Amino acid sequence: RQAIMKALSKRPKDRFNTIDEFRKALLEDAGQKDKARLDCSIDQIVAEDAPPGKLIQGEFSVRSPSEGRIEGSIFPQYAWLKVHPDRLRTKEENVKFWIDTAYMQPESVHENTITVLTADEKIIIPVRVTIAPGFLRSIKAFSASLILLIVPLLLFGLIEGMRILLLK
Repeated sequence: RQAIMKALSKRPKDRFNTIDEFRKALLEDAGQKDKARLDCSIDQIVAEDAPPGKLIQGEFSVRSPSEGRIEGSIFPQYAWLKVHPDRLRTKEENVKFWIDTAYMQPESVHENTITVLTADEKIIIPVRVTIAPGFLRSIKAFSASLILLIVPLLLFGLIEGMRILLLK
C-alpha cells in the first residue's frame, strides 16, 4: 500500500525514480524479499534478407544472477523455430535456436516468439524473419529485362537485313 501511495504522490520528487525501485517497494509491501531477475543475453532476434529454404542458426544465454540454478522451460510459439535445450536446469543455460525458412515464401515477413518461463518470471523474446527475394524471381526479372532489350535489337536486325536485300 505504501508503494502505491508513493507512486501516486502529487509531488514528483516524492515518487519513484525507476521502475525497479517501484518493483522493490511493491515486493516489500507484499512481504516478499527481492527476487533476482533472469539475465538474457538478447532482447530480440531479427533475421533480415534470410535466404528461402535454408536453416538459420544462432544462440543466446539465460543466466540467474543469484547463486541458485534456474528451473523452467523455453519454448517457441510456432514450429518453424526450434530451441535446445527446452528446459532450464543450471545457473546459466546456452540456448541454441534454429529458424527453418523451407516453407517461407520469398519477400515475406514472419514473426514468432521464444518464451523463457520460470516459477517467478516470464521473458518473451520477439523473433522477426524477413525472407529475401527468391533466386527464380530474380532470374525472371532479369529475363524480362533482357527480352525487352533483345526484341528491339532483333527487329532492328530484321529491318536492316531486309533493307540490304532490297538494295542489292
